[in-house]
Amino acid sequence: MQTIEDLHLALEKNDIPASIDAHLGFHRLFYDLSGHGVLQSLWNGWETKLRLYLSLDHRTYSDPHDLAVEHEKLAAVALEGDIDEFRQELACHFQSALRARTEDQGKRRPRRA
Repeated sequence: MQTIEDLHLALEKNDIPASIDAHLGFHRLFYDLSGHGVLQSLWNGWETKLRLYLSLDHRTYSDPHDLAVEHEKLAAVALEGDIDEFRQELACHFQSALRARTEDQGKRRPRRA
């Protein structure tokens, strides 16, 4: 998947802006593939806010490559077509981000994906 490859490449180069572009591109892909105008409109409203958030969040990973691996797994499950497994993986993806954000409040130290 091109967005995951772009994310790996940007992370290897330690190119934070490019890694954020690839990260957002990965998520944008799901909204675009939905073909649903309301979802696409929601994404368009969120993307700039998420870009700002990710400019800080990306720096909190102890190993940024964990971010790419996490998204690679999510993509693989999505491509398998098992809706229940995808929902479960998506819930884990959100919980991972929320848990890290909660643990990170009040202290700025690297986190794992």
